[in-house]
Amino acid sequence: MKSSAFLYIQVSYFIYVQSYDQLVRPGVTEAVSSSVGWGGYPNKTVDGDRRQRPYTYCMHTAGGKTEAWLRVDLGGIYNLKSVKLWYRNTDPGRNTERLRGFSIRLTNTITSVFSDICYQDPGNQTLPAVLEIDCRGAARYVWFYTKKDNNGGVFLEICEVEIYGCPEKHFGEKCIRCDDCGGRCDEISGQCQCLKPGYQPPACNKACEKGLYGSNCVGSCGHCQGNKACEHVNGSCRNGHCEPGWKHTNEWKCNQECDDGHYGLYCLNNCSGHCADGLPCKKRDGVCPGGCKDGWTNPSCNKKCKQGFYGRNCSQECGHCAGNKTCNPVNGFCPGSCQPGWQQTLDRKCNQDQLVRPRVTEAVSSSVEWGGYPNKTVDGDKTQNPYTYCMHTAPGQREAWLRVDLGDIYNLKSVKIWYRNDRPSDTTKRLQGFSIRLSNTTTPVPSDTCYQDPGNQTLSVVLERECRGAAQYVWFYTNRDNGGGVFLEICEVEVFGCQSSYYGRNCSERCGPCGGKTRCDNINGSCPGSCEPGYKGPKCKTICEKGFYGPNCTRGCGHCKRKAKCDHVNGSCPSRKCKPGWKQTSDRKCDQACEKGFYGPNCTRGCGHCKGKAKCDHVNGACPSRECKPGWKQTSDRKCDQGTCMQ
Repeated sequence: MKSSAFLYIQVSYFIYVQSYDQLVRPGVTEAVSSSVGWGGYPNKTVDGDRRQRPYTYCMHTAGGKTEAWLRVDLGGIYNLKSVKLWYRNTDPGRNTERLRGFSIRLTNTITSVFSDICYQDPGNQTLPAVLEIDCRGAARYVWFYTKKDNNGGVFLEICEVEIYGCPEKHFGEKCIRCDDCGGRCDEISGQCQCLKPGYQPPACNKACEKGLYGSNCVGSCGHCQGNKACEHVNGSCRNGHCEPGWKHTNEWKCNQECDDGHYGLYCLNNCSGHCADGLPCKKRDGVCPGGCKDGWTNPSCNKKCKQGFYGRNCSQECGHCAGNKTCNPVNGFCPGSCQPGWQQTLDRKCNQDQLVRPRVTEAVSSSVEWGGYPNKTVDGDKTQNPYTYCMHTAPGQREAWLRVDLGDIYNLKSVKIWYRNDRPSDTTKRLQGFSIRLSNTTTPVPSDTCYQDPGNQTLSVVLERECRGAAQYVWFYTNRDNGGGVFLEICEVEVFGCQSSYYGRNCSERCGPCGGKTRCDNINGSCPGSCEPGYKGPKCKTICEKGFYGPNCTRGCGHCKRKAKCDHVNGSCPSRKCKPGWKQTSDRKCDQACEKGFYGPNCTRGCGHCKGKAKCDHVNGACPSRECKPGWKQTSDRKCDQGTCMQ
């Protein structure tokens, strides 16, 4: 039974050794240590002599150190499988005490900064004097490292090292041969890597396709002028010129966008600095993506509003400033007073209209006497003496009223009247106790009173009273006999209110963009129907939430780059850039997937070689079936863009 067990072990070991090369070559492989003590030079670990005692057959670091290491140089990068070491064996029971807590690390450089640990001893167990450890990775240098003081100092005392791995042109755990690779075969994956940049695997004798460059053609070209291909080796633009909006580094790759605030060819142009919301202009042409700040217009917002306009994108008309002066292009303020017939609101815009239009506005009275027809109150003539310039109701009536028809519903602010002025002692006596009322119908006399005179004071012959409300008809009413009968004797009327695009107190609020250019409610600003594209809510003042645009904000945005918000009106992406796998149409919406055969940023990358006529994923280029055309192999990202290696 002992013989059978021994034979089995020997056969198993023989098969194991045949699968991998022993990469340490006595007399050829070199070793270096952090220090040397007691004649323990590092090359004793690669001389082929496995004797472990006396200690003079082993390397030995010096005392008094805080770390100790041994570095074995294999002379090239290999695909490693395991490491075997023979440790000093001169003190049974304590032989490997100093080795506890050591690690094995791999690098491709000789610097002491390394972190690729393939084995870390936990330090809580006794190690054998001959130790073999699984250590996988592609490396040239194998390091044995410790900084642990296990009583008596920090030391390494290794007698011999053997390292097992695959020979050149082989890869993987089974050392499969790479037959068709014209460059170097990756030690782990077997992917063919061309030795010279700018050539395609596996043959490595054909230059990169247009738009690609570099090692194994995995680099994407920048933005060379005229959409020309970059140099296939290093990605530089051959003529040194970039597309507008891009600049090159010292490597001439045209892969850096202009800095914010600059645009155009060579990024030499400065943005206007007047883009809305502080956004930078577009790097290609200087256009402001979200419109202009108040007071500026043009696509690049480099032109002040022309005379008569103000506000965002110069989209609002000035009010009626006196002397035909223009308003402030930013806020619409008039520099002084208003034109006759217009009245300033609290924001000084002179956009509060005098709504009575002489010889257009009509008036009706409850009765007429002495030629005092009601239209005399809306003829623009403010003469108050003699009474023949004024309207006059008939005597013997229980009530008297005058109704002025504004022709449409307006948001009213105040009413001004000129009364008969040819009786110096009691000119306005008959007017005392009158009221001003509002309605949107002609019958009956309304009860909606915006002003009621108390009747206990003498009134001015020119009288202006605040009168707020939304109305088409303004009524002047009295049923009070102040001596001699119930009469109205008004010479002229002016009614002040908002333009149709304003509402609210002092006409201070502008209507939202109601659908079909309909007018908002004069009092609360609500829209009668739908909103213009890009807005929602009862007042159509709420901009679409992020991710939506268009009529009533019902349309979903496309795939703008870096989670950028699309334009709430038309859905265009602000930076003219889309997420990988999507491209812009003429309306810049990023809502079209890449055409068949292309994927990635701006759909500029060509698909790999998917099996049959399968279309690669338009976002990441992965082949859907996980299968490639003959001669091609998938990487971990399933792109079928690497040549295969045959066993």
